[in-house]
Amino acid sequence: FAEEIIAFRDGEIIDRTIPGIQEALRGMAFIETTVKSSKAGMKWVAFPEI
Repeated sequence: FAEEIIAFRDGEIIDRTIPGIQEALRGMAFIETTVKSSKAGMKWVAFPEI
């Protein structure tokens, strides 16, 4: 799961130059992890607030 968070943070860096990319990555990652595990999905929801 830690590797997925690193990829998500890379998305935040990209978002500073390409508007909307962060939201798109967040949405796709949430859907993907929710399909794999409901607990992983909850972690994706909580992460941006940390």
